[in-house]
Amino acid sequence: MAKTSSGLTQLDIAVELDPNVTSSNVFFNEDLSVIWGALEGETNISAGGVVFDSGANTFTINAGGPGVPPSPPDLHLVTDAASEILLTTNSLQRMVITSAGLVGINQAIPGSTLTVEGSQAVSVTNVTAGATTLDDTHYAIFADCTAGTCVVRLPTTATPANRDRVYVIKKVDASANPVNVQTPVGIALDGVVGVTPLTVQYQSMTVCAGTNSDWFII
Repeated sequence: MAKTSSGLTQLDIAVELDPNVTSSNVFFNEDLSVIWGALEGETNISAGGVVFDSGANTFTINAGGPGVPPSPPDLHLVTDAASEILLTTNSLQRMVITSAGLVGINQAIPGSTLTVEGSQAVSVTNVTAGATTLDDTHYAIFADCTAGTCVVRLPTTATPANRDRVYVIKKVDASANPVNVQTPVGIALDGVVGVTPLTVQYQSMTVCAGTNSDWFII
């Protein structure tokens, strides 16, 4: 183990799993996070990141250069056009990404962009009288307006990250106080700019941000 000129820690590892691989050099930050690694002696593995080709089946992690952190420092799992990425734990396949980009969780042959075989959990937020501004941590909003009007503010769709987002908003109390679903200035909810109320107990609204500017009830 030694320091490189760029301050990284180099660890030389003997590899016995493949007779064609004699050793590997793996570079670490001070916190021991791997910056890049290279296996020597295997024609299908390149230096500077880990690039395992093996007949163009490909597997890439942080392609970079010797002693130099890669740019960008991302984790890339790459396969050829016909291969899948499988994640397995306890000898059971848990997740697959097909060559067509379909993702299956506990489903080996997904038929949709995302196929989940099993239960799902979403964020649930209980709110009371006052104002709550929704963001990327919210999904289902249960509003108890017994003590006063609840205001649920939708985020602006002028921010691209907020577009295509879905929220479920429900009034759970029997009082006459409404849940006022409020849009940002200049942005409409089903054509209404400002407030759209929920006034009846157990009344709910599912809203989705459009790809351009407005919110819609679905």
